[in-house]
Amino acid sequence: MKIIATILSVLMLTASTQAGTLGFENIAAYPTSIENVILGDRDAAPSSGILDSIRVYLAVTTAAHDVHCAVYKVSDESLVDSSEIKSVGVGTAWVVFDLKLDGAIYADTVYAVVAQAKSVDGDCKMYLNLTGNYLFAYEAHTFGSWDDPWTGMGGGATRDVSIYAYYTLSPPSIVNYRCGPDGVAVRCGPDGGSVRHGP
Repeated sequence: MKIIATILSVLMLTASTQAGTLGFENIAAYPTSIENVILGDRDAAPSSGILDSIRVYLAVTTAAHDVHCAVYKVSDESLVDSSEIKSVGVGTAWVVFDLKLDGAIYADTVYAVVAQAKSVDGDCKMYLNLTGNYLFAYEAHTFGSWDDPWTGMGGGATRDVSIYAYYTLSPPSIVNYRCGPDGVAVRCGPDGGSVRHGP
């Protein structure tokens, strides 16, 4: 048929603007200091993508604090991406940290999304729940460059910590279709051959 004959190629792509999250997106109940402490959630990525930023719910009192964030792959403790150091002023709010490396994450792989503050006058706190759905990641650690690998990663109890990464979903592969000799659409196989597609 003429309509079928005009089907030369179908591009099965997800729009690049679609996004996902990794971590706990709600405001937890209990404030806890992150001065010279690394704290965050462990979560399995629901889909593959490219990291964009991290959002942390912070409470800062008395004076501004330097804060930075990172994403680690839990299985090998490797650093996937990290943020700039941002001076966070007094107040309580979600704070956005841009990530520097456009690090890739992969579906069904567990990552730790963490933050840390430099110790100064006053206090800088994140929020967590004493129970929840997420295992947490933790280490008392002097503020500075991120370890790679993070061999001191502790935690593991169930906690929900108010921190999550925002990422752009990776599009699926392009699949090409063409009209077969009998008028039925066929899909091009990985070796260049045709895989029949249709009744």
